[in-house]
Amino acid sequence: MYSLKNSETDNLCRTSFVKSSNDNIVLSILKVAEDEEGIIIRLYNASNDIQITKIDFSFVVKEVWKTKLNEEKKNMITNSNEFEVSFKPWEIITLFIK
Repeated sequence: MYSLKNSETDNLCRTSFVKSSNDNIVLSILKVAEDEEGIIIRLYNASNDIQITKIDFSFVVKEVWKTKLNEEKKNMITNSNEFEVSFKPWEIITLFIK
């Protein structure tokens, strides 16, 4: 989470870069992609149960791809900044966001 100063009200506003609707899904990595312009996020299910979460980015997203750990693209998930992802127990998912 990062903070912005609101010049009109002089209050501190808080905005999340990425949100998950499920507390069992943990964001472990957020970094610049190695070989292509974009962002890599890695999420994992910190439970013994199947989990579904809604991911919401605070910016316009052109493409979201599920990738291998080495950032090789596997399949496109969406072209929206808001989508759902299903996790198996203890599963790690890596996403490329453009």
